[in-house]
Amino acid sequence: MPKEVDKFTVTNRELAELILKSSGIREGRWFLISNFGVSPGHFGPNLSQLSPGVAVVIQNVGIQRETPGMKIPSEIVVDATKLTVEPAESNKASTKPARVKTPA
Repeated sequence: MPKEVDKFTVTNRELAELILKSSGIREGRWFLISNFGVSPGHFGPNLSQLSPGVAVVIQNVGIQRETPGMKIPSEIVVDATKLTVEPAESNKASTKPARVKTPA
């Protein structure tokens, strides 16, 4: 029996493409952005071993449109006009079955 998939990863470029497709964006050049939060504190395995430190968290991930004059490496920019849009499949699981009237 095949093992069930329990992890799926994508590259930064693939993530930008997925966001563009799911947002319906079909024009412009876009790149992935992240916003980080930094929180200082005292960290350690127990109270007697606390040390000053910083926790960095990813607050959100998104895309930003490239504007004229930006010097973004072409390797990380996705041109939305070149994305292949796959036709949406009908979701048969969400359609309600027809009611059948049965005699009482």
